[in-house]
Amino acid sequence: MIDTFFRFLVKSYLDALGRRTRFRNNFPGYDWGRGFLKRHPEIRKRVAENMKRSRAKVSPEIVTKFFENLQPTLEGVPPENIINYDESAFVNDPGKEKVLVRRGMKYPSKVMEHSRVGVSVMVCGTASGDLLPPYVVYKSDCMWTTWILEGVHGARYNRTKSGWFDQRTFEDWFNQIAYKYLKTLPGKKIMIGDNLASHLSLTVIRKCERNNIHFVLLPPNSTHLFQPLTLLYLHH
Repeated sequence: MIDTFFRFLVKSYLDALGRRTRFRNNFPGYDWGRGFLKRHPEIRKRVAENMKRSRAKVSPEIVTKFFENLQPTLEGVPPENIINYDESAFVNDPGKEKVLVRRGMKYPSKVMEHSRVGVSVMVCGTASGDLLPPYVVYKSDCMWTTWILEGVHGARYNRTKSGWFDQRTFEDWFNQIAYKYLKTLPGKKIMIGDNLASHLSLTVIRKCERNNIHFVLLPPNSTHLFQPLTLLYLHH
């Protein structure tokens, strides 16, 4: 598929220039396309990540303005006073398999002890390279004690109906993880994260104001560009 797309791209370029080549209708063959890629090893085939149109529309002006505002905000703040948080979702899908049933049966099923479950984890790290304990949110109406056994030291656990953080769980994460760490530090503190409504509350904002903690909110639809934890994961 990528070879065909590349050859069409070459044809469009040649047609735009008004050039006529030995290729039939300016459309190069497979052998020419493979040969071109071999002669130019700096061009590689990669699997492209799907991106929403709203993310693709983040303009250079937004990028420039963000960093212009970020620089004076971080000036003079030590790395250990800067934390970055990011919520990630994980899905446990037990999958499906073919089974033998009588002809005409419309909805074959298989009894299992579990089905597809969503789990969210709030990961938080400092600019100095330290990781704070994770905060796990299960998709459930209640918590089971077996879900918190043998977890990461210092981790906290909660649950919501959606499996995503809501305002209640974000406030608990802030109080039990972020604030517990930041309150021990002198001077100005910075929290860098997305601008999801569920990740903000008046209670958290007022507590931050009283303790010299400042929010740096990433521009909408731009976490793929600005989120430090996401960029660190992609780099590795």
